[in-house]
Amino acid sequence: AAEREADNSTLAKFIHNLESRIYAQMAKQLVESMFSNDNAVRFGSFVLEGNTVTYEVITNDDGSEFIRMTIVSSDGSETVIEIPIGTGNYGQDPDG
Repeated sequence: AAEREADNSTLAKFIHNLESRIYAQMAKQLVESMFSNDNAVRFGSFVLEGNTVTYEVITNDDGSEFIRMTIVSSDGSETVIEIPIGTGNYGQDPDG
């Protein structure tokens, strides 16, 4: 009960909110740099709370591209996410 009360204190809520906003801003900047049409970042890596995140833009033989993001956790387990670039109509007006 005491631990739960400490987690619900004004200071704990402030710190949690601050961390969430910082991580959201970092994620936004990362996405903008990976998907930018001008000077897009082609590769990079960073460590977040003991987890290593690397990403690289891969070009297929047909010219299409995707981002391969690899996350290696502190226990050594690995997750690979492949994100297609330039597919779909995200953010485009469907009427032209």
